[in-house]
Amino acid sequence: MHSAKITLKFQQKFDGIIWKVAIDSIAPYIALLIRKTDTQQACIAKVNLNTQAVAYHYPTEEWLPDLALIHNGICITRYYPNTSLPQLLGITCSHAETGTLLWSNYTENIEQYTEEGILCYNPKVEPKQLIARSYQNGSPIELSALTPITPASIILPEIMSPTCQQLVIDGYQIVASVKNDEWVITVHHADELVLEDKLSDSALGGDSFFILDNQLVYIKNKQEFKIYHW
Repeated sequence: MHSAKITLKFQQKFDGIIWKVAIDSIAPYIALLIRKTDTQQACIAKVNLNTQAVAYHYPTEEWLPDLALIHNGICITRYYPNTSLPQLLGITCSHAETGTLLWSNYTENIEQYTEEGILCYNPKVEPKQLIARSYQNGSPIELSALTPITPASIILPEIMSPTCQQLVIDGYQIVASVKNDEWVITVHHADELVLEDKLSDSALGGDSFFILDNQLVYIKNKQEFKIYHW
């Protein structure tokens, strides 16, 4: 028997727009790319789902950062050397729990992520030569027997129409829809409304939601990250 009560587990409003979300498939972390649109400043916020602690990594490079992956407690960031060109270069890895920079490499690109390490190459070298690097310190590791990463298991809503998305799970009906020119999320259990919240002030588009380990995860007004569990 499921209780109709859902509980707020995490809530934080960030000083910037949440541009990207990455989920660790092994360790209990979610990483967020936060950008300030007026200054182009950015940071990576790592949320510990067990303790609700948040660690930050503030890239000091002039290049615009992009959140690539969070894997087993390590966050991987890539960079745009030229903001007018969509070409990535460079790698940094930081610790999810502390935000501490573990290693960096600004001459290589990423070919593939594996469970054991990152497949990298130098784009100035032809023909392409792959090298596998450790997540922990960037040192070379054996190329043989590398295992592709298994992504985190999340459940996404079904798109019912351009203004409505819906998911039914464990007796809960979760709907994101436009009401009074705003995107709103509602959760019902046995016809009882147990949660209602605003996703966006605009009807033009709002962030959706997903389910991770019986947890409802969504972004409110592009800046506030919220997690509920039942």
